[in-house]
Amino acid sequence: MQSRGHAAGRGGREEAHSARGVGEPGPELPRNIPTITTEDTGPPLEKSRARSALVAHDRNLRTPSPLAEANGDDDSEAESYRDGRTDEVDRDTRGRAFAWCRDFLSGSWKVIREEDFQISIVSGGLSNLLYLCSLPEHVHSMGEEPRRVLLRIYGAILQGVDSLVLESVMFAILAERTLGPKLYGIFPEGRLEQYFPNTRMCTAQLSDPAISAELATKLAHFHEMLMPFNKEPKWLFGTMGRYMDQVMKLNFVREAQLKKYKKLMKFDLPAELESLRALLAATPSPVVFCHNDVTEGNILILEGRKPSAKERLMLIDFEYSSYNYRGFDFGNHFCEWVYDYTYDQWPFYKATPENYPTREQQLHFIRNYLAEQRKYTDLPVDQTQIEEDMLLEANRFALASHFLWGLWSIIQAKISKIEFGYMVDLDRLSECSKYFQALSQSKMRETFESFIHLDHVSSSIFHNLLEYSFHNEFNVPREELDTHIQVSSYLLTEAFLSKCLTALADELRPDNCLSYLTLAREICCAELKTTVSTYLGRNTMELSLLTRHLNDEEMDEVLDLRTQAHRHVCSLRKENLTSWNDPETECARHIFILRGSEDGGDWHPITELPFRADKWCFTTVVLYNYLLVSSLPLTDFRFSVSLSHDVPLATSLGHCVYVLGSVQRTGEKLLLQYNTREDSWSELLPTLTRADADLPTLYFLGVADKLLVIGGNNSGNVVTSFCVQSQKWGEVLRAEKVAFAGQGTVAGDTVLIPSIDHNTVVEIDLHTLSLRALPPLPISTRYEAVFYLHF
Repeated sequence: MQSRGHAAGRGGREEAHSARGVGEPGPELPRNIPTITTEDTGPPLEKSRARSALVAHDRNLRTPSPLAEANGDDDSEAESYRDGRTDEVDRDTRGRAFAWCRDFLSGSWKVIREEDFQISIVSGGLSNLLYLCSLPEHVHSMGEEPRRVLLRIYGAILQGVDSLVLESVMFAILAERTLGPKLYGIFPEGRLEQYFPNTRMCTAQLSDPAISAELATKLAHFHEMLMPFNKEPKWLFGTMGRYMDQVMKLNFVREAQLKKYKKLMKFDLPAELESLRALLAATPSPVVFCHNDVTEGNILILEGRKPSAKERLMLIDFEYSSYNYRGFDFGNHFCEWVYDYTYDQWPFYKATPENYPTREQQLHFIRNYLAEQRKYTDLPVDQTQIEEDMLLEANRFALASHFLWGLWSIIQAKISKIEFGYMVDLDRLSECSKYFQALSQSKMRETFESFIHLDHVSSSIFHNLLEYSFHNEFNVPREELDTHIQVSSYLLTEAFLSKCLTALADELRPDNCLSYLTLAREICCAELKTTVSTYLGRNTMELSLLTRHLNDEEMDEVLDLRTQAHRHVCSLRKENLTSWNDPETECARHIFILRGSEDGGDWHPITELPFRADKWCFTTVVLYNYLLVSSLPLTDFRFSVSLSHDVPLATSLGHCVYVLGSVQRTGEKLLLQYNTREDSWSELLPTLTRADADLPTLYFLGVADKLLVIGGNNSGNVVTSFCVQSQKWGEVLRAEKVAFAGQGTVAGDTVLIPSIDHNTVVEIDLHTLSLRALPPLPISTRYEAVFYLHF
């Protein structure tokens, strides 16, 4: 069970378990190495700690918050060693750990030298400091001694010294009964435990039927144990009574906390407790030995066990265990289905009430519990009534769970508000952050006092930022990229932000890209906006349902990003009417790219058509850097367009596609416009008649500032244009007779178009109408489409 308020996480093998006492102030810090504190209430980091320029405070000292000086509130203490410590274990701890392992363990532990002794930090909190102690690989085992053990050094425990003794005895008994890790040694400062390679369970797994069934079995076995402790169920109401006394005497100074406290005090909490006591007194529930904290953080999934194995779970952390009403273990566990304590945004947990187990899920748990219980106890025949009674029992004691941990959370808010302290080389940090650069050059009080407080910046995020800035180690969880991007944007750490955005580029999906775009708008982060826009740009048409949510400016940016890459001349045969045994057909299925200069480059295939037909006929158009291939059937119009190899021709301008064809009955040239935003076709009048220009054959439709049309007749070629805005045809120019075939493209003041006479692509100068041939294509020129693509 962890706090459902904003207090520090409780429960869990590698987390702080209880309220923390207030430590003494730390030593005065040198002026040139400022301390930076970040507020956090989440679980301790399991990442390696920053080294070198990032120096920890003295371990076991907790430096007061700079805010404490202003308001006198001691509920904001810096638990600096949790996130400010270095990777290296301090010499004193290392020496003591070596001595404990040598004295309590056997075999090779007795003979290894201290310099060969291996120790690393697992996690740290004020309840427990955890270290992994190991034999080096070159030291061979002499017997059955373990090669790795877990060293637990005690800290401040909310329950007190008596509870610590009881917990140690309990741990030893459970280890003997193989219900918990083995106990290798116990001493006043801590103990040595068996180390289990494991995977920590997450909240969502509690509802897994197989896990729920095994957990019910484990709990039934746990409840059947006889332990040498007081059998009276004093723990629940005794603990709530002590918590209540503390809550009623609390004195908050911070305005925000005081406001919340006064709101809570409007409820008559002592009267509510008595009402709860009366309700539970009327609720039959046997007294058994209870774990009292069956939360996902106290359940290990043992590695090396098959998912179908019945012994893959292990309960740990028994500091709250005692004789208690059975219903509390049920109700408390069912409450835990609702709360996810890994949530990394305020209030650092996430409650999902709909995840509370349904009646069927509760019955699944209860039935597996009863099946195990029958091995030890004769149960009445009427199981249906037993199940109904246990459902009532569990859900009434769930109220006690809420009340107990609610009181616990109020106390935590007072005595366990965690801050994290870092001693950092500000000059070095200023090289990575314009925020700290400006701060270091300012005359602000924080700089003068060498104490910078970053309010609302998570310690885990700041730690990851320092790890990357100082040691180029990037260890940001993918699910936390949004918060890291937000902080790095706020602190103006360009390199770290860029690294986060690089990682984000691989994580963007249709279901999350718009939320990141919203975040970019909210924090005014242009770099994040560009990253999302680039993703949308690469998938503009594929994600058309998403791009519709963009405003005009954002859509223009997305489309502009599609053409940021290098532009390449490409060629594709748009019509192939030869037989299947034509040796060129296989080669003609490819799109070719011109590599090198247009004078001396070579054409190379880059991709193949997505079909295997031997004969095909289509028109092509490039829109938003997409190559669209279509036969463009226009059956909805009252006119028809010839489908001979040179018509229809298509091109694009802005968000519109234009098609040029010949009206069969009159031979007039008609332009059609397709508006992609409105999804509509329209005619562009007037048509181009034979009186305007004799163009029995159409060669080209392209875009410069106007729609450019090239055609031909028996005596020569004709060049003209059409202005979309004025809807007028331009001057008709005459050119040398050349047999063009296919479709071309405009490139500035030139046109690239395939030429049968030249058997390759030619370049036409629009000013002089002169021709220049490009390097020959690897296939004969038969109705090719030439176009530009950016990639």
